[in-house]
Amino acid sequence: CTTSSLQAAVSGRSLIVCDAEGCEAELLDPVLVKGLEDCDLIVELHPFINTSIPALIEDRFRQTHAGFLIHGRDGAHFPAELKTFKWFDRPLAIYEERSGEEAVWQVLRSKRHLEAY
Repeated sequence: CTTSSLQAAVSGRSLIVCDAEGCEAELLDPVLVKGLEDCDLIVELHPFINTSIPALIEDRFRQTHAGFLIHGRDGAHFPAELKTFKWFDRPLAIYEERSGEEAVWQVLRSKRHLEAY
């Protein structure tokens, strides 16, 4: 994905799920990609690649989005989603094979569309 291909894909209200292995800072730039203010975003951040990424993404979208962070692989963050799984499948559903780095996800909802939730 490039900023050009992302721009071509953004059409009004969209959901963007971004796992760009450290390139989220380059891709998710509202100056380069017009229309991101209408999009809801779920972004895997990679602070072990660049420690400034979480703050950078938060700062870029502070005015246009409401959001929260999900740290790690804690199933407590997903009780409704995981209840459909058998108890022994729940850990597997949220498993990511990583070598010790903590998974951090930023969930950003467009303030323009918050009333829809």
